[in-house]
Amino acid sequence: MGSSENLLRATVTLISSRLARKFVTTANEFSQKAKQAPDQVKAQWEILKEEIIIEANRLEEESQDSPVQKSSPSKSQLKIASIREKMSIITEKVEGRN
Repeated sequence: MGSSENLLRATVTLISSRLARKFVTTANEFSQKAKQAPDQVKAQWEILKEEIIIEANRLEEESQDSPVQKSSPSKSQLKIASIREKMSIITEKVEGRN
């Protein structure tokens, strides 16, 4: 029975050791990704803002180029103003101003 007990202990010891190493490796990887996440989110946010501004400007130019000009703001212009206001609110929240 002694060798069966030693075999079981050796198995438990080796499995525990491998699990501990895997846990440490995974914790380090997670820590590195957690450090990079804010920078990645900020970069993606900046790209999204730029794309939205470009699209809003395109829509504004498109509405100004239309042959029918009304004295009141067009539906597109109101939508652009709404988008800009929402972007401002979201930007403030992301940057921690609120």
